[in-house]
Amino acid sequence: MTHPLAAAQQSLADASKAAWDAVEQDLRARPPRVHGPGARLVFVGLDPTLQLEHHRAGRSIVLRHGDERFLFPLDKKLAKRISELRDLQITFGWPIARETAWNVVADIVETRELEQSEPPVEGAPTREHELVLRQIYVPGQLMLDSEVPGLEAAQARLQALLPTIVVPGDARPERLVAALPAILRSNHWKAFELLCDDALARADRRMAFEQMRQAWQSSGGFTLDSTEGEPERAAEGEIVRTLLRRSGTKAGEVLVRPLLWVRRGDGWRFAGGIL
Repeated sequence: MTHPLAAAQQSLADASKAAWDAVEQDLRARPPRVHGPGARLVFVGLDPTLQLEHHRAGRSIVLRHGDERFLFPLDKKLAKRISELRDLQITFGWPIARETAWNVVADIVETRELEQSEPPVEGAPTREHELVLRQIYVPGQLMLDSEVPGLEAAQARLQALLPTIVVPGDARPERLVAALPAILRSNHWKAFELLCDDALARADRRMAFEQMRQAWQSSGGFTLDSTEGEPERAAEGEIVRTLLRRSGTKAGEVLVRPLLWVRRGDGWRFAGGIL
């Protein structure tokens, strides 16, 4: 039987690939245009880590092709789209490899002729194009468009996994720690969020989940070492620590890591830490 998370991943990946193939086929069927404002281009294998500070466009993803340079400014709009992409990757259990290449569709919004030095430098770019991204496709994962193809169906498949993970609402930290293996084994981001305190920033939740997931996979599990504090006597907002023991990356290495839990009403919520 296919695991619900794997089924959700495959559903989203299949829908995204079909949507990307249709977009790419349509654009490649159009007559070629001179690179200039208004031209829509397809880029395959764009490396989002190739970033430079540009004197006009600011921080940008930069691509060189022949004597032309293409800039994708990292403005607030693009930063928001990248954040959406990362959120979806975490939600569906894909590892975030920041060096993973993208396929993209982009429009040229401005073209500039570049001044050449004297004497001219061989291979120096002569034209520069500033672009805005329309679609981002991560091969084998998903396509980020105005809507994400197949997202609703994939979310429905993912929802089937949530009832199998028990996150006790009024449990002490030790029982919440016991719920972590099922969450990490299934890469279930939504279930992890149920553990988190409202005061923990989303970026911190995301970072903690990604670190824990990778540590879980590399170490093969953990055991509860001890609890620092007295949960049964803790007041509202008080923090206790659970210490978890796991294998390190070196032979025979043992690591003990703290997780923080904060008292909220009758229960506890994850407040930070690493595995």
